[in-house]
Amino acid sequence: MRRLVCLLLCLISSVGLAAKTVTVTFPKKGTYDVWTSPTWPMSWPSKSTRTTSANTEVSVADGETVFLFDAGSSNIAAKKASELKGEWKPTEADFNLIGIVNLKVEHKGQPVGGALVKATAGRQTYEVVLDPSQLGQIRLIGVAPGNLSVSVTYRSEGKQMPPLEQTFKTSLKRDKAEPTFTVAISDPVAIAKPEPKPGVATPTQNPNSEPVKKGNPLQNILITLLVLAGASALGYFLLKQAAQKSDLLKEKLTQLGVEVPEPPSDDEAIDDTPVPVPTPKVVQKIVLDDVAPSPTGNPAFVAEMGERIDILEGISRVGREPGLELSFPNESSISRSHAEITRNASMVSIRDVGSTNGTFVNGNKIGDSVELKPGDQVQFGAVRFRFEA
Repeated sequence: MRRLVCLLLCLISSVGLAAKTVTVTFPKKGTYDVWTSPTWPMSWPSKSTRTTSANTEVSVADGETVFLFDAGSSNIAAKKASELKGEWKPTEADFNLIGIVNLKVEHKGQPVGGALVKATAGRQTYEVVLDPSQLGQIRLIGVAPGNLSVSVTYRSEGKQMPPLEQTFKTSLKRDKAEPTFTVAISDPVAIAKPEPKPGVATPTQNPNSEPVKKGNPLQNILITLLVLAGASALGYFLLKQAAQKSDLLKEKLTQLGVEVPEPPSDDEAIDDTPVPVPTPKVVQKIVLDDVAPSPTGNPAFVAEMGERIDILEGISRVGREPGLELSFPNESSISRSHAEITRNASMVSIRDVGSTNGTFVNGNKIGDSVELKPGDQVQFGAVRFRFEA
């Protein structure tokens, strides 16, 4: 009797966990990637099916989720197997997750070698341990649009530092298919460096090259002297030949159209009259009244490489958009319209205008206007400057 009960239980379990086939009909023509997973993907799946057909069949087990990636919009639709009844006709509104979001963790523009990154979007939480092989970058799959809260825990000079927290805004309608956000760590941390591939020689090491042999210094000096003596003898020979065959040389030059000046004849009188030298005039000394020197320096941002950017009077806009007073078109961590700088004589203030990666003064994220003082560290996204006045 017990064996019969166990057999019935196993049979019921196998039926409950058996995979079922679901027919997926896509909302429009395009290219789609389809896969199933029992958990939320923390990386791009190694096995997925790419199709351009109007529909496809998916085998999914209870407890799994079906994921559809639209290559056109780079958005994802997801639905649990328990919610599927044999056919799924997703609409464009069902593709309500951002396919891929890249997160970079950097220190002075260099990838961080180790940190604990925790990101939260909607009800989904991602937790990734960053190691040197990842070169400071992780990919988040299926991110809910809205606020993306990121917390980075790291060590600096052997000490555990408090978490660095930043919030980024994401949207289903975006400029880039894979948006990238950067978390900049100002404290000194370990930097990730790519390892050289096996069998590839580095610029400083060639496995097939032989060591350079240094010659005898006395021998090198002797060779140099011989070369100089040979060059001098050749020059003397050429000059002597030119003097002996001056008429022939003059004739050849004349044929080539080169005008050769004639030497002065003995009958021509040479004017030996000395040329008068003008008497220098006495320059009167100019005496200035005692006036206090006026400052010549202008408020400016100084980059880490020493480049100086003067701050103009009035309002200067900062962003990635061309034509702004401070434009960084190739810096992805800076928003199109990032911040505004206001200069009134020697007083300079700065405020953030809703940027994605934030504006920081001395490591503190700002929103409203903040007056700058000489020596303040100002950061737009991942770009840092020192304020001087």
